[in-house]
Amino acid sequence: MTDAPSRLLVLVRHAKAESGEEGSDHDRRLTDKGRRAAAEAGRWLSGHAPALDVVLCSSATRAQQTWDAMSASLRAGEIRVERAMYLAGAQEVLDAVASAGARTTAVVGHNPTIE
Repeated sequence: MTDAPSRLLVLVRHAKAESGEEGSDHDRRLTDKGRRAAAEAGRWLSGHAPALDVVLCSSATRAQQTWDAMSASLRAGEIRVERAMYLAGAQEVLDAVASAGARTTAVVGHNPTIE
């Protein structure tokens, strides 16, 4: 029996976002503190994880901004911004990761799913 190659899944909840009292939840943006925290998370991750083969990112503005801030410190192959990741539950995320078929995958999404 041959051992299957190891796989790595990195789960990222978007960084601190505006309260969302005005406008659409999907369009909420990161706060300045959130941008700084996301950049710091990217720097940390670059020292602890290999290059990412695939990034599955929610289409929500705050998730995309989180990835943008993190990506300055990371190497990534394919970036997929997907509306389905916005309201995805745990099983949908796992299905998307499985169908990506990558050795190293990051998901940038939302709670409660990421939690």
